[in-house]
Amino acid sequence: MPTRNPGVPQRPTHILPSQQERQPRWCAKLENKKKLTEADARFYLEQAEKFLLDLIDAHKTIVDRTNTLLGLLITILTALIGYTVTKFETGFDRDNLRDAVLVVIAYLVLCGIYLIRNIRPTNYMAIGSQPRSILVDHFFTEYIPKTERIIYILSSEVERCQHKIDQNQEINNRKWKVYRNGIYILAAIPVIFLVAYLIAVTI
Repeated sequence: MPTRNPGVPQRPTHILPSQQERQPRWCAKLENKKKLTEADARFYLEQAEKFLLDLIDAHKTIVDRTNTLLGLLITILTALIGYTVTKFETGFDRDNLRDAVLVVIAYLVLCGIYLIRNIRPTNYMAIGSQPRSILVDHFFTEYIPKTERIIYILSSEVERCQHKIDQNQEINNRKWKVYRNGIYILAAIPVIFLVAYLIAVTI
């Protein structure tokens, strides 16, 4: 039988324990649980934990790639700010090129704010459970024979793993979208600059 407490320890970088459940938890059918052997339950848990570990590794990859994008963005932003400061030192007369660069600077600042959401701490679910989530009373009732207790505990962990997988996949999908958008954002810099320059020339 599953327990309602997800009980998530803090382990990988950028991973915090979940504060609440955001979607209904999947539960295996009771008749299927009764047919499980201990070896079956351990195999299912092993596979679930492997999949969960892959999601955690994917999350780290997203964070690393986002950091790379932010590093590139900051490098470009620093160069453009240096150029703008130099232009202002020579005077405040109208300068179409400088004005276009100012627009690009504002664009990059907004892009950076958008990308930062990918590297902030996330309510991410790690492998394993706290003892208080496993040693619960309903595993030690007369309705569960001692010889089958471990099977019910393992099947409960399998269900908990599925819940963690669902939550982590949702987070990863959202962060992959931000990362992909970040690539498009950087690729659009020349277009933004050209449009800003043409507008500055025609005004």
